[in-house]
Amino acid sequence: MQPVVVRRVTISDAVAVAQLRHTALHDTPYAFAMSPAQLAHPTHHSWSELCARCSSGTNSIFVADTGHALAGMVGCRIDESSKMRHCGMIWGMYVTDTHRRLGIAYMLLDAVITHGATQHLQMLKLSVTVRQQTAVRLYQRTGFMTYAYEPALLYIDNQEIDALHMVYRYHVEGTQQ
Repeated sequence: MQPVVVRRVTISDAVAVAQLRHTALHDTPYAFAMSPAQLAHPTHHSWSELCARCSSGTNSIFVADTGHALAGMVGCRIDESSKMRHCGMIWGMYVTDTHRRLGIAYMLLDAVITHGATQHLQMLKLSVTVRQQTAVRLYQRTGFMTYAYEPALLYIDNQEIDALHMVYRYHVEGTQQ
């Protein structure tokens, strides 16, 4: 297996990112609020725009690149409001089935945490369904702490899916981590 490089998305990744997101929604429907139907007709132009916006600046998508395909991705959205600018929201964490248990999710998460530090964030937040225990353990090992439990965040196939809301606190002068 070729070494995996975690890097910021580029505009040329648009098709691969769209395919990876499509795969994620189909393979792990209980992990995401978005359904495959919501992603049914995205245009190449919309994915190119998203990748362009997230290739530099505050908002970001990081991809795990094997050299011939993308093995994973994670996004981070940072609100532009001055009252919310201190906090980033992680979204869309996914690693392909064949690349799991190789440390790629940790590498992606580390890239987002590092990016958040360069953006002078005080915290990163994420939501994870309780069914995703491997992801929960990764987030805990990386320093995320649960701050809320939400019953029935998702409703899929007549089932209520509960979620944890987690936070990673950067050390900020005058606060406790």
